[in-house]
Parts: sequence; C-alpha cells; structure tokens
Amino acid sequence: MNLFPQTRNWLTDRILPLSVLGVLLLFTVGWLDVAPYVGFYHTSTGVVTEAYGPDTPEHLRVGDQIIQIDDVTWEDYESDLRQPLFTDVETGDTLKMTIIRDGEEITLDWVIPPKTPGEISARLINIWWLAYFFWIAGTATLLLVRPRDTRWKLMIAFNYLTAIWLVAGNLSSSHLLASPLAMRIAIWMCLPVYLQLHWNLPKPLMHTPKVLWYVLYAFAFVAAVTQWFQIIPKSSYLFAFLGAILGSVLLLFLHFLFRKEQRRDITILLIGTLLTMLPQIAPAMAEFNSGFNTLYIFAFLALPFLPSAYFYTLYRRQLIGMELRANHLISGYIYLIVVMIVFSLWLPFALERFAFQGAGAFISLFAVFLATLFTIVGYERFSRFVERRILNMPLASSELLQSYTDRIATSLDTASLEHLINEEILPSLLIRQSALLDLAKEKQVEVVCSKGITPDQLPPESQVTHMSASSSPIPGSSEIEGHAWIRLALPLRVGDELVGLWLLGQRDPDNVYNANDIITLRSLANQTAIALANINQAEMLQMLYRANISSQEIERGRLARDLHDVVLNQLALLNMKLDEAAAEAFHEDYQTLIKYLRQTIQGLRPPALNYGLRTALEAFCDDLSDRANGDLEIEFEIEPCDTHFDPTIESHLYRIIQQAGENAIRHAQAKHLHLYGKISQTEIELHLRDDGVGFNTRSGLDLSTLLTHEHFGLVGMYERARIINAHLKIDSLSRKGTTITVTWRPDDLPAS
Repeated sequence: MNLFPQTRNWLTDRILPLSVLGVLLLFTVGWLDVAPYVGFYHTSTGVVTEAYGPDTPEHLRVGDQIIQIDDVTWEDYESDLRQPLFTDVETGDTLKMTIIRDGEEITLDWVIPPKTPGEISARLINIWWLAYFFWIAGTATLLLVRPRDTRWKLMIAFNYLTAIWLVAGNLSSSHLLASPLAMRIAIWMCLPVYLQLHWNLPKPLMHTPKVLWYVLYAFAFVAAVTQWFQIIPKSSYLFAFLGAILGSVLLLFLHFLFRKEQRRDITILLIGTLLTMLPQIAPAMAEFNSGFNTLYIFAFLALPFLPSAYFYTLYRRQLIGMELRANHLISGYIYLIVVMIVFSLWLPFALERFAFQGAGAFISLFAVFLATLFTIVGYERFSRFVERRILNMPLASSELLQSYTDRIATSLDTASLEHLINEEILPSLLIRQSALLDLAKEKQVEVVCSKGITPDQLPPESQVTHMSASSSPIPGSSEIEGHAWIRLALPLRVGDELVGLWLLGQRDPDNVYNANDIITLRSLANQTAIALANINQAEMLQMLYRANISSQEIERGRLARDLHDVVLNQLALLNMKLDEAAAEAFHEDYQTLIKYLRQTIQGLRPPALNYGLRTALEAFCDDLSDRANGDLEIEFEIEPCDTHFDPTIESHLYRIIQQAGENAIRHAQAKHLHLYGKISQTEIELHLRDDGVGFNTRSGLDLSTLLTHEHFGLVGMYERARIINAHLKIDSLSRKGTTITVTWRPDDLPAS
C-alpha cells in the first residue's frame, strides 16, 4: 500500500497553511511589538511623515530629512537591508539625530515619547490586515477546492505569496526580522506565479510549452537567492513587481479582448480591485481636506473583496449549493462599500461646513437616515443590476416565470426564442448546457437552440424518441449511453401533441435539479411548448405566403408572355388586314387598346427586366414620371452595368422598389423621388428616398405590427426580401420622408 500520496496531502493540507500563518504572525508581531515605538515614522528616503512628540523647534517635524541616528548613518542603513536604524530602545531613551531641515543640517536629541493613540492606531489600522484575507483565501482554496489542478496550485501560491510580501513589506522599513529580504524574495517568486495564473485565468489563453514556465521560475528563484545575499541592487525587486502587476493586467486585457465568453469573469476581477482600492483612497482624500481620518476603519472593511473576487471568479461553480446565497451576499457587500465610499467623502465636508454644537451627532444621524432611505428605495434595483450585469443572472427567480410568460408571447421566431432562453433564462438558473429540439411531425428532429454543447453531443433520433415518449420530466441517467451530460429531459407538449424536447445538462454548482427546480422548469417548458407551436405555425403561414408570392410571379410571367406573344400579335395581324379607309375612330380605339395591354404587361412582368435590373428600374422611373403628369420629380442615379442575375432575384428586387415607389405616389404625397445605388457582381444596393409625409417606425416594423396597421404593401416587401435573403431597411419619420434600402449579395443566395 502506497502511503506517499496521503502523506503528501497531509503535509500540504496542514503544514503549508500553518507555516505561512506562522510567517505572517512573526512579521505581524514584529510590526506591532518588536519594532520600537519611537514617536515618528519615515519614508524609504528618510523623510519624516509623522511626528508624535511636542511641536517645538528642537523636536522632529514632518518633512525633516534623516541623516544619522546615533552611530548609524542613513547611507549604512540604505546599503544593508539587515541594518536597522535603532534597536532595543524604550520610552524615555534619547536618540542623537542628525537631520536636514529647510536646507540646514541640524543635530538634536530626540527623547522617545510615550505611545500615543495616534501612533498605536497607525499600526493597527494598516495594510497588514489584507495579508490575512489572502491567507484565508489561499487556505480555503487548499482545503475546499477540487480538482487539484494547475489553477489550484497557482491560486494557493498567489494568495500565500501576496500575503507574505504584504505583511513583510509593512515591517521592511525597520529592517527587523529580515523583513525587507523576505518581501523581496516573495515578490520575485510572485513574478512567474502571477503571470502563469493570469495566463490561465479564468481559462488558458492558449497552449504554451511547459519549458517556458520552467525557465521563468528558475530565473525568479535565482534572482530571489541573489537578492537574499544582497548581490544584486536592493531595488531590483521593483522590476519583478512591475512585471508581475503590469503583466497580469495585460493578460487580463488579452483575455477580455480575445475571449468574449470570459469578459464577465474579468469584469468581476476589475470591480473587485476597484472596490478594494477606492475605499482606501476616499478616506485619504477626506483627511487631506478636513482632517477626518477615522474613516480608515470603514475603509478596511473593503479589503477582503480583492482575494474574494479571485476566489469567486475561479471557483464559484464549486460553492456546493451556496452560489445563490453568495451572489446575494456579494450584492449586499458591494452596496455597503459603495455607500461607504460616498459617505466617507461627504461626511468630512459636512462636518467642516456645519460647525455648531452637536453638529457631529446631528450629521451622523442624518447620514444614517439618508443611508436607510437610499437602501429602502434603491437597494433592490442595485442588487438586480449587480446580478444582471456582473454576476450574469439576468432574471431574479421571483420574477422568472412572470417575465418569461410576458416575453415568450412576442417571440414569434426562433432567433427571439433562442436569445431569450440562452441569454436570460439559462444564466438565471445557472444552467450551462442545454438543447431545445423541435419534434414537429412534418420534419425531422431539428435543434432550435443549444448552449454549451457540440452537435456530436446530441443524442440520436431513436433516443430522442424514447425520451420524448414520457409525459413527465426524465432525470438523466446511464441509460442515455454516450450522453452523460444530459441531467434532465423535459418533453414539450401542447395538449396531446408532442412539439419538442428540452435537454438540460451541467448546472452550477453541483449539477443537481431538485424538486423545486423541476417544478419551475416544467412551467417554463409548458410556456416554451406553446411558443414553439406558435413559431411552427407562423413559419408554416410564412412558407405558404412565400409560395403564394412565387406562384403569383410565375402566373404573372405566364400571362404577360401570353398577352405579348399571342394577343398583341393577333391584334397586329388584325390591324394589317384592315382597309386604310377604315374609320378613324377604330384606329384610335385600337391604339388605346394596345396602350392598355402594354401597361398591363408592364404591370405583370416588365419586359425591360429581360435587359437587366437597372434597365427595368430606369423604365419604371420613366413610367412613374409619365403617370404623375409633372407633379413628381424623379432622380435616377445608378451606374450602367452589364451584370445580370437570376431572373427570380431581379424580379423580387424590382417588385420591392416598385412597391416603394407606388407607396410614395399613392400615400406619401411625395414631390421628389430619388432612386440611387449600385449594381455589381458582388452586391446590389438600392435606395429609394422620398420627401413625403412619412410615418412613425418607432413602434417597430415586425409582421404583427404591419398587419395590425394594414401595411400590406410593406408586408409584401419584407416577405420578398426574405425569400431571396436580402436585407430590407425602412427609415421614416412623420413629415420627414421615407428611405427604403434593400441590399442583396450573391453569397446570401438561399439554398435551393
């Protein structure tokens, strides 16, 4: 029996987190207790930033530049990361200091003052708290997350290394406990860990050879060792820090740019970073303006959000039934941070502006009142915004059924139904895999919409028939051989008629569909069945309508040929047989009849179409001009071309423009008509613009709306465009004219 894996797991799960925690506690104790309370703080360049002693000329002031303390010069301190400025000093001890103040070198005796609340709070309320939040996130990943893959290892290393350099960096200015060296070593090792993590976060950007990562880790390790022995410059770690941070940002940007499916996860990380950083900045702004610094306490409430955002992004699908509660917790937490940022900026100004007795208590109560009012009025909307835009939950469970019922009634085509199911219903229910199958009797099994699966993952027709035979939901099982992704199968019925089958697969967080879930899905399936039946009926009616249009065109063409080839020829022969002395009135009637017949033939199928679409359109414009008797100005701008297309295509495009022109004359009261565009081998694009009364298109131009308002001509135009897969666009405003645009490309030719 091989006990090595168990031993290794025990070491990993116990020794590693405890060891890291020990390091954090060591540096924390060093910061809170070992580092002397000397009454002042300084920057890495020796400039005094805080001085807690008396404000007298012989004492330190903010802005003083430290040159030497006792026997330790600032040069010695800077050159050796193990050399502290002072050790083993206590309250009352005297430090002999050399400083530069206002350009003049001064020597003074600094008597270490007693600890002040300000000095103690400056140590307590500090960035070192954040290190423990990263340790918690790393330990939670270590103990709770499975599988133990590369991302698991990187996530643990990311959190633990970040925790170490945060807490060590907090103490590093004192040069105690080798903290500056520990910080630099941790940052050097962060370089490969950060880059590899963000390369694989939330999924790998692309495949990379492992040797590249080995080289990067070896380089970081060598740099860390040389940094420990202070062989390389002490500031070299800054290059590693910048490389880790900027490289991570760049990789996140590349994920956002090239992996559209990962954008919501990247957004969560960015929001987590902002919500962690902004509360730290807001109190600083408030302090700068009014000296109000107690808000730092509230700012630290936001610190857990950064490690939590990483943990949630990578492992939210493994929260074992807690994701819905986690989502609500995240919404509330974000709301708290936002309110905190707003009031941390507003309160100091209010306290400074309203300076009267009891102003602090009054303003605080007023702030609580406003926060409560905003919460009552706006929290629900804020929570829905977070769930919809950030956490990818478009519909709340409480409104899911009602919203779906209301919107499904207007989904009269498969595209609308697909968008509603894939983009709103499935994300709201945390369902990652789905396939909606149409089982109408007139056709074979057809996929209406799918998500998260490939075509080869669909079950064969025999299994679909078996699953759809049941009248109740079918839990997925091993009986569906080779299709283990299916967790639930919902037959869709309208009365006794089977219209479809809804297959549901992976569902976050644990692929479980409980009884309440099935009841909800069953109700959604019933609505979907009705919508599917309506779509099938609408498609059938559209097919019949299109077939009717096609048959009309065929009949018109046949009748036009008969009139032209038979009737006109017979009339011509009859005219030749007449005596020249025949009555003049007969010849006038004869010419009138010929003209009428030619107009009829023109209406049935323009003979000019035999010479190409452009010729036919030009003849149509001439005919409109003649019929208008000078009341309509027509402008024709289409370059001559020798390109000819299928007569059916040209006929439908001609009819669309013809109908648009007829509408301009009959209904728009237009005075000017402009037909322009281009006809080429790669594209036909035609525009017909008039200056008529126009109409309002804001209510939509879908089929039901057009039929309701009896725009039958427009209905015919849209249907003709659909028949040949052309794109028809109508732009119109009341009293501002109308522009009809129809575009067709040979590549869009519908399959026969």
